[in-house]
Amino acid sequence: MSEQAPKWRFSRSHSEAYKRCPRYYQKAYIEGGTGIEPAALSMGLSRGSLGHEILAQYLNHVRKGTETPEILREIFAKAFFDFKNKALDRTLEDIDTSMLEWEIDRQCALVEGMCRAWIKYRLPMILDIYEIVATEVEREIELSPDVVLMTRIDNELRHKQTGEYAALEFKFTKANRSDYFDSWRYATQTAAHLIALEEIHGGRASSVLMEFLMVGTVRSDEKSGMDIYYSPLVRGYRLPANPPLQPDDIYGHESKLGIKKGWITFNVWEEVLQGKPAWMSNMEYWVEAVLPPEKAREQFVTREIFRHEDEMEAWKKRVVAQQRRLYTGVQMLQDKATEDQALDVFFPGNFDESCYSNKYFRPCPFLPVCYGELGTDPVESGKFVRRTPHHEREFEV
Repeated sequence: MSEQAPKWRFSRSHSEAYKRCPRYYQKAYIEGGTGIEPAALSMGLSRGSLGHEILAQYLNHVRKGTETPEILREIFAKAFFDFKNKALDRTLEDIDTSMLEWEIDRQCALVEGMCRAWIKYRLPMILDIYEIVATEVEREIELSPDVVLMTRIDNELRHKQTGEYAALEFKFTKANRSDYFDSWRYATQTAAHLIALEEIHGGRASSVLMEFLMVGTVRSDEKSGMDIYYSPLVRGYRLPANPPLQPDDIYGHESKLGIKKGWITFNVWEEVLQGKPAWMSNMEYWVEAVLPPEKAREQFVTREIFRHEDEMEAWKKRVVAQQRRLYTGVQMLQDKATEDQALDVFFPGNFDESCYSNKYFRPCPFLPVCYGELGTDPVESGKFVRRTPHHEREFEV
């Protein structure tokens, strides 16, 4: 592409997808105009999207000074209503239809617990130091005259004392490992966010606050075949009342209570919780009145990520070169005469064991597409749907 060529717009996730596998990128973002995705919702991705939506709406109220407990309850109610309808329409991956509604309720409860714990215990610490200046605002950053980065940072922060800017990013994750948390020091996302902040605000961007909200341990139950979530946010233990020695139920959160005599294991969102006001959800009461603060704080991890200017400049050069190449490949895909050549040269598939077991220890969602198991049109098979772009001007030139 020359300086006179149209601007090619892309996002960080596009670049990362291409590094994962060029054919994955082509299927996910290019095929059919906007890409395709599995019809059944990914449990992890949909849970993360739900949590992001809730926190974005609430933090936007915080930014404006209009946050209240009532508004937070309304945000949860609307987000869960929309998520349930979508999940019932498209189903959740690997979930039997007979258990679908129950699983949807469990995921909503888990997300509510994670968000409430973070809002109650972590958010005040951040607001002591930073002010929120923007939440989920669509931005376009010109990396070169012909390549534009589309980005939507979860939250843009400004330090109250120094005036420096920082990004606040959320990850809803099962991975409770230091190597996973520390790997974000080298991630594309942290470099891209800092570049974007400096371009947007015209000042130095100091860091990215990575906030990891923990799903907790998940194990498959041998008898039922279902996953059991051991997070203290959704799994509780109760010692029934025994008057007059013990007039009230006693609640606990440690998994070892599950094997102690007399204790009963229960799902927090389904339990009739003793002392809960009628206007409170089970999850609100559990986080506000039952779960000890030290246990709630264990459900999230923070890493503050710093990047060197030379690292960000090097990333910018690499990604501009990558996107110029992809622009050429996408143009060739539009021409029937060069489509096959473009697939082979610019978008080759890995076609190896990584297709079946990648770094997430799961098969690539496009494995049946690439190996011809669904015919010529994956959407017609009912297993895939057209993807809705995440950015307003995605791939616009």
